[in-house]
Amino acid sequence: AHLTMGDHTFFLSLSFPDIREVQEYASEMCMDVDAMEYRTDLLACRDSRFDILYGMQLLRSYCRPNAVRVPGLPIAGSVIEDVMPIVYTVRTQNQAGTYPDDAGGIEKMFEMLEWGLRGGVEVLDVESAWDFVSTSKLLGLAETRYASQILGSHHVVGEEITTEDAVFLFEQCALNGRAHGAKVVLSIESEEKDRMAYEAALIAAELARQEGSPVIPNISLILADVGQFSRIINLPFTPVTHESLPNKAAPGQLTAMEIMTTRLLTKIFEPKKYAILGHNIAYSVSPQMQGSAFRATKLPHEYVRADVETVDEFVESDFFRSGEFGGCSVTIPHKQAIIPHVDVLSDAADKIGSVNTVIVKEEFEEEGFQRVLHGENTDWKGIKNPLERLLGSTINSDTDVALILGAGGTARAAAYVADKLGLSKVYFNRTPSKAADLVD
Repeated sequence: AHLTMGDHTFFLSLSFPDIREVQEYASEMCMDVDAMEYRTDLLACRDSRFDILYGMQLLRSYCRPNAVRVPGLPIAGSVIEDVMPIVYTVRTQNQAGTYPDDAGGIEKMFEMLEWGLRGGVEVLDVESAWDFVSTSKLLGLAETRYASQILGSHHVVGEEITTEDAVFLFEQCALNGRAHGAKVVLSIESEEKDRMAYEAALIAAELARQEGSPVIPNISLILADVGQFSRIINLPFTPVTHESLPNKAAPGQLTAMEIMTTRLLTKIFEPKKYAILGHNIAYSVSPQMQGSAFRATKLPHEYVRADVETVDEFVESDFFRSGEFGGCSVTIPHKQAIIPHVDVLSDAADKIGSVNTVIVKEEFEEEGFQRVLHGENTDWKGIKNPLERLLGSTINSDTDVALILGAGGTARAAAYVADKLGLSKVYFNRTPSKAADLVD
């Protein structure tokens, strides 16, 4: 969820009554966003299952040739990279939408949400205000038969509530730990309270952390023009509009470009410098690859090569010590040598014994906010993910065995994956003593 709904991601809230009207503007609409919101309650055909599902496939077909910022999705043993994620929403009248919220309307709403699951939507918006039994049944269906992520949501329309109540709504939208993201939209009377939703989101996240509950992306917004600043400071998965839409799906919405420009001008976030750390790495295309990603997502960051013989040269440099340093990828021969210079090691990095990614975070400690360096190892994910796509659910931990060739860093990552998958391990290396060290 932190990838789909991560910081500086946007979804475009479509407001066309006929989804075919999207086709003319698809290339422009896809440019700055990470997902499309399919607002079924705004469609003229909203009560027809066939038309809803057919319209969803039309939307996918319009977006595929124009997808720029979309994630790679594992499908049937391969990865496809041109599918624009869909946020499927049935917004009721009580929740700032148009779908009837009487007993019959709510029953129909849950039926329509099931249509979304059947259509394979990437994100399903589930309003948290309705019947617990029906909601639980829907979530159970999503968990057992489908792969959609759940976005719990609640809109407070026409009245101002307290920050304490807003925190409760974030907890409610977590749907007892079954939601992958929580979205709370408030109403306020004065711009003086335009940070209230944001502050409630931070409090809710900290409470979840203290309780050992999942810390999910909290989307915090305020309705209408008086709350536009809330859309600037909300970093995860912000709903946006586009100039070509007939009207905004919600009052106060801004475009992705307006939001990113304002974030830069107000220094809500600042340009960072990243690097690939290694030696003899002139061959690396990481700067070109990462730089292209930054440009596609309109992020003003820089990614360079840090080619040094020793890690000490790097950690003593102005580049590393600067407040602009945002982190680095680490390659040979520095994956082990960087470990003493990070503050926190992930479980994977600790057990594998190497770090290939350094992440810089600002964390609150007794002295105030401090820079904390997190050491991570993602090599194992590059082994585990394709294996899972290839093997699916056919792994039998009682009989299946992983043959691990070698005893270097990659072999250690492979052994870590074997443990994750519940596989027995057989080691082979030209130098038996090194294989024995890996076993230990």
